[in-house]
Amino acid sequence: MAALLHLQWKRWGAAPIEEQRGPAEARGARVVHGRCLWSAGWRPQCTEPAAPTVNREISLWPSSPIPSGEDHTGSTPGNQIYPSRGPFRASKGVAYVFPVLVFASLAIGVLSGPTYNVAGYGAKGDGRMDDTLAFMAAWNAACTDSKARTSVLVPAGKTFLLSAVSFKGPCKSSIHVQIDGTILAPNKTWILKKGVWIDFMFIKGLTINGSGVIDGQGAIWWHCRAQKQCARAPVAFYIGSCTHVRLTGLSFKNSPMMHVCIHNTVGANLTKLNISAPADSPNTDGVHIERSQEVQITHSTIGTGDDCISIGNGTYNINISRIDCGPGHGISIGSLGRDGSIAQVEQIHVSSCNFYNTTNGARIKTW
Repeated sequence: MAALLHLQWKRWGAAPIEEQRGPAEARGARVVHGRCLWSAGWRPQCTEPAAPTVNREISLWPSSPIPSGEDHTGSTPGNQIYPSRGPFRASKGVAYVFPVLVFASLAIGVLSGPTYNVAGYGAKGDGRMDDTLAFMAAWNAACTDSKARTSVLVPAGKTFLLSAVSFKGPCKSSIHVQIDGTILAPNKTWILKKGVWIDFMFIKGLTINGSGVIDGQGAIWWHCRAQKQCARAPVAFYIGSCTHVRLTGLSFKNSPMMHVCIHNTVGANLTKLNISAPADSPNTDGVHIERSQEVQITHSTIGTGDDCISIGNGTYNINISRIDCGPGHGISIGSLGRDGSIAQVEQIHVSSCNFYNTTNGARIKTW
């Protein structure tokens, strides 16, 4: 299987980067600006410039195909290995590929169609009473409404306690979820049926936005796993088998495990997100992408105990830019190739990202 990496970062002037004191370095950071095209199966040939230059490049050139696969360290057991697509074909030298990401034209922050307020379906928003049934009732009403651009509203100024819940389509029209309040996970462990706290599935034309907070209250799960009383913990926010998704403006914090997971989805635009968890929180990736295509993540701040963004098998045409990452492990593909399995990841572009106190910048993890 062929693969390609082109990583480029700026060096400001002639002095070594450690001697530069820009805004990021003043905070003890290394600033990496670059563009990466990643796949598996290439052998590096690196050259060092004879004298300090503005740009410094590392290119991975073709070698003999090697078996590869995927596994995300710390992810839910039983991850599936999916059949790969045809190989990425590059011409001589380094190929630059800039996919055009096409998304549905979805207005943000405008409740233009029928609006279903969860408070109108009995949600108390006091942070103590479980509001799951009210949320489900509002969702079902909006999803079955054939009028264009139906909306579910989670109002500001309230804290809504939700148990594990699944919002499923297909819906009769595109649907908008505006979250302006706080959504809170139970401050206890529970029996995991599918390893997810909140999920959206089988929806075409989904917009989720607002100024709200998704609080996973993950500390109790981190302790449970440290004591080896829990084998795994739930993903906080899962979007699966959807098309034309837009997620913007929200804050996610203290997920039991991964904060946001995009799986088996085509066309997703994630922007202006704030994702945070303590640096020692286990496997709390900011965004994990698996078996998905045409995903864009931009203008977001992510600092967790694991990868800011992680990319798994079967993922193609990903654009990541303007991310402030740290603390955490950086931006990662993999792990790939566990037990000799086969994986394929293509056309991953990382540019104009800042890494603060991370263990890595941009990397590929293999077994």
